[in-house]
Amino acid sequence: SEQRINKNLDVRIAASESMLLRELDRVHSKLQEKIEDVQKNMDELNQYYRITRLENDCTQIVLQKIEQIDKRLEALEKRSA
Repeated sequence: SEQRINKNLDVRIAASESMLLRELDRVHSKLQEKIEDVQKNMDELNQYYRITRLENDCTQIVLQKIEQIDKRLEALEKRSA
């Protein structure tokens, strides 16, 4: 009788462990998917940041060139006037 109870207990414990391991695996898979989504979003944000920074740098250079051209044009206009 005691052996049967112990055997039944062992079976139940093994079933519980198996259920817990399956649940942990399921949760791990879901979390891994979410982490991959977050990483993908971070990569996209980093790419957007790099592009925006380059565009801003180019815009700044263009504005500096325009200012230089304006100064040169003003100087030429003063000479010719």
